[in-house]
Amino acid sequence: MSEENGNQQQPQAGPRAEDPVKIRNNRYREKENRDGGNSAFKSFKGQIEVLPTLGTKAEKMDQNTGTFIKKLVNHILVNFKEPGVLSRAVATLEDPHLLLRGELPDRINIISEIGITQLEATEGETADEREERLRRNRLLAAPAEALYVQEMGLFAKKRSLLKANMAKLWGIIIGQCTKALVESIRAEHDWEEEQVGYNAIWLLKAIKRIVQGVTTSSNEYHTAFCATRDFYRTKQFDKSVEDYYTDFENAQELVQQANADILDFTDLLAKERIKDENVTEEVVRQKFVAMAFILNTDVKRFGGLWDDLHNNLLKGQDNYPTDMQSAVHMLTHWKVTTPRSNRNIRNNQSNRAAGRNGMQFQQNKNVPVQGRTGPLRPDIMCFRCNRQEHYANDCPDENGAGGNIILSQLRFVFVQSQPKLPPTLIIIDTGSTFSSFF
Repeated sequence: MSEENGNQQQPQAGPRAEDPVKIRNNRYREKENRDGGNSAFKSFKGQIEVLPTLGTKAEKMDQNTGTFIKKLVNHILVNFKEPGVLSRAVATLEDPHLLLRGELPDRINIISEIGITQLEATEGETADEREERLRRNRLLAAPAEALYVQEMGLFAKKRSLLKANMAKLWGIIIGQCTKALVESIRAEHDWEEEQVGYNAIWLLKAIKRIVQGVTTSSNEYHTAFCATRDFYRTKQFDKSVEDYYTDFENAQELVQQANADILDFTDLLAKERIKDENVTEEVVRQKFVAMAFILNTDVKRFGGLWDDLHNNLLKGQDNYPTDMQSAVHMLTHWKVTTPRSNRNIRNNQSNRAAGRNGMQFQQNKNVPVQGRTGPLRPDIMCFRCNRQEHYANDCPDENGAGGNIILSQLRFVFVQSQPKLPPTLIIIDTGSTFSSFF
């Protein structure tokens, strides 16, 4: 019994959670699982090779559903019959049946389009004259009626073909999704209802949410926070303006789907209405998202644009875009002259050129130098050669600093190859990285 009790108690003791070896091993396992998931996603191939594949956020963190939708639209235009309505619906994620309803034939419009002018009633018209006028109008409208019947037949075919295309598109989209993503889609609350009608637009909207980690089974507040956080983290990096715009719009849409908002516009709206009482919240929202869009661009390509906008504002010219359309136009037509990363190079070259007259600021690399006889001495600087860890009387440099004027800030020196300035002169370092006074 004692052995059994001992055996029963032993698992309860178990390995301690704070054991650093166990923690390290667990981290390695988690990393292997993540790498394995990424490897599985990379090896996954969809049914259509020209279309990108999609997975869960755990399988791949950064997925561009906008690119997927664009390529899907091109695939529809090339491979589907009567692709017009469906391609527009996929591009805008609208209900294709509502778009098709807009193409419903109308007799009055047909009569107007083919230029038929019907006879109008005249004052004092008799019954016989009225009957004759109606007979002639029927004859005039006969071509329009024939066209109406023909177009209604075509409309019925489009409607039937749209249903078939929706089912086909559903299969294509599912075929580009990993098993893990399909399982996540099946877990959505509306899955069974939407699958019956092969609602491919609902499927695309669900995928856009899920690949960003937003599901209907998620905590609402967690979802709202993550969607808002990801919006502010949406940056251009090395993407084109078009792809960056697509990602930015997707991030805004996810915030809306999470029943959240990117900002409380109450105060901004109140300030705008002091200038113009007719300003709407949408105008204020557009100004804010345009600003966010501009300031999250790639600094190497558009840092100069930021500087120009800021400098113009200091001059009283507010050229910041006021909506997304003008922001995209500004980025598209902005001519990148010199990347920001090259500006420091030019400044350094100017500094070197300024040193050609024999005077220049330099920074000591703080390389320890041992004295002639003694060991290295930390926190000691030689006032003869301006290098560290030995005394001046033990300095290995017999010539010394050669006229250097030591700055009060440690490790910075002012070098003059020929004594042009007296050693008693005090030089104040402003901290500027660009020398412009010599």
